Amino acid sequence: MEATVGAWYRFLKGRYGTVEGGVQLAYSRIHAWEGNGGAPDTSLSEVFMDFRYLPFQ
Repeated sequence: MEATVGAWYRFLKGRYGTVEGGVQLAYSRIHAWEGNGGAPDTSLSEVFMDFRYLPFQ
């Protein structure tokens, strides 16, 4: 199971291009098959940040 949410912000849009920044939060939960000792269960949270320069856009 995974859930993701994110957003972008355009800092600058001009003659020579566009500058954008973004952030994304992802949450993953893993539930594997059962074996001796029960089913393993774990979760992971990740944060991603991105900075983009898009020339001539």
